[in-house]
Amino acid sequence: MEDKYPYMLPLERILALATDAIITVDEAQRIIMFNQGAAQIFGYPEHEALGQPLDMLVPPSVVEMHRRHMRDFADTAEAARSRAMGRQGEVFGRRKDGSEFPAEATIVKLIDRGQTTFTIILRDMSDQKRVENELRQTKTRNRLLIDSVQDYAIFMLDPTGHVMSWNFGAECIKGYKATEIIGHNFSCFFTPADIARGKPETELRTAAEAGRCAEDGWRLRKDGTLFWASTVITAVRDEQDLLCGFVNITHDGTEQRQADETLRWYANQLHILYEISRAILVAQSPREIAEATLVRLRRLVPCQYTHVASVENIDPSAAVLISDTNDTLEMPPTGWTFAASLTSSAVLPQGQAATVIDLETADSSVPDFDPFRKAGLRVLVIAPLVAHDELIGELVLASTDPDVFSASQLDNIRQVADQLAVALQHARLFEEVQQSRERLQGLSHRLIEVQEAERRTIAGELHDEIGQALTIVKMNLQAVQRLSENIETDVHLSESVAIVERALEQVRNLSLDLR
Repeated sequence: MEDKYPYMLPLERILALATDAIITVDEAQRIIMFNQGAAQIFGYPEHEALGQPLDMLVPPSVVEMHRRHMRDFADTAEAARSRAMGRQGEVFGRRKDGSEFPAEATIVKLIDRGQTTFTIILRDMSDQKRVENELRQTKTRNRLLIDSVQDYAIFMLDPTGHVMSWNFGAECIKGYKATEIIGHNFSCFFTPADIARGKPETELRTAAEAGRCAEDGWRLRKDGTLFWASTVITAVRDEQDLLCGFVNITHDGTEQRQADETLRWYANQLHILYEISRAILVAQSPREIAEATLVRLRRLVPCQYTHVASVENIDPSAAVLISDTNDTLEMPPTGWTFAASLTSSAVLPQGQAATVIDLETADSSVPDFDPFRKAGLRVLVIAPLVAHDELIGELVLASTDPDVFSASQLDNIRQVADQLAVALQHARLFEEVQQSRERLQGLSHRLIEVQEAERRTIAGELHDEIGQALTIVKMNLQAVQRLSENIETDVHLSESVAIVERALEQVRNLSLDLR
C-alpha cells in the first residue's frame, strides 16, 4: 500500500523540534526524555535534565501536591489516555534560575511491553498570563474610573436600547440602582410626549447611522421628576463593523440651565433699566419723562396697570400725570385726582421705598382704592417719588395676580422710582427756570419798550419845543443885528447867534440819537 504521507518526519525529530516542553518520565518520575522546547522553557540543557527527578522542574511549595497528583493519575488513568493537569488550579514550573512561571500541561500515561511512562506536554503561559493580567487590570481601572464619575451617567445599551451596564453616576442622576435598571429599555428615561414621538428609537437610529447622536432635552428620573439632560449616544462596532451596542453619556445640566436662564433674566432686567435711564435723560417735560418710564416699566415688571401721580406740598390731593394699562381694564382716564395721595392712604412706613397692598384685605373705607377694586385689580405697589426729602409724586403698579411682585421686582421698582423722582424734580426745576426766564424776558422787553417810548417823547420835545424856541431866538437876534448900527453891539449879537446855532445843532443831534 502506498504511503499517504511520504514527507512526514520521524516522530522523535518532531518531538525534539516542538516549541512546547515535552518531557517523559518513568515510573520513578525520573526524566528520560527532554526535548528542545523543554530546554528553552526551563533553562536546562538536555544532558543536565536526563536522569533527574521531575521535582526539579516544580516549585518547592507545590512539590508534595504535584507528587500526589502524579500518583493519583498513575493509579486511575487509562493507558494512552491524555488528561489535562491543573484542572483544580494553575500549574507552575520552576526554571533553572529558580524563577517560577504559570503553565498549561497535559499528561499522557503509556504502558509499552510492561513498562509504564508518563509524557508531559507543557506550554509556558507567562506571556498569556501577563496579557490577561494587564487586560484584567485595565478592565478594573476602567470600571473604577467609570464608577468614580458621579457627574455623568455612563452606561452601555445593546443594539435594541436595553441597558447592559450602569455606573454610580447614572444611579446618582437617574435614581435607579443597577439591579433595577439593567435589562430594561432606556426609553423609560424619556417623557411620555417624547416616547409618543418615537424619540428614543430616533436617537438610536441616528447614532447607528452617523456614529453618534447628541441631544439636549428633558429626561425623567425614577421618582418622576424632570431634569435637563445633555446626552451623547455613541455607536460601538466590532472589527467586522457589526453594531454591538451603544455608549450613553448623560450630564445633568439642570443647575447650569437655571443659572443661564437667571443670567439671561438679569441681563434683560439690566437692559430695560438702561433703556429707562436713557429715556428719562432724553425726555424733557415731566409728562414725557413719566410716559417714557411707564412704557418700559411694564416690560420690566409684569402688571396690568401703572401710573405716575403728581403731588404738591400745598395740596394734599394727587393727580395722575400719565398712566399705562391693559385695554381690557376700565380705569379712569389720565388726569383723575385722588382726595389724598395713595402714599398717605397706604400709611407708608417712614423710610420705606415701596409697599405692597392687598386690595382684598385693605381698609374698604379708603375711597382711593375703589377704582382699582372695580377694575378687578387685587394688589398694589406704591413707591413714593421723593426728591430732596420732598414728596413730589408716586409710582403705582397694580396687578390681578396677588403673588406677582417678587423681592427682585420690588428692588427694580425702587430703582426706577429713585431715577424717576430725580428726573421729575429736575424737569420741574427746569420748567420753573424756563418760566422765570420767559417772565424775565417779558419784563426786559417791556422795560425796553418803555425806555424807547420815553426816548421818543424826549426826542420829540427837544425837536419840537426847544428846537423851535432856539430857532425863534436865532431869528430875533439876526433881526436885531440888521437894525443895529453899533459895531460893538453887532459883535455881541454875532456871538449870540453863533451860540444859538451851536445849541440848536446839539438839540437836533440829541433828538436823533434818542430816536
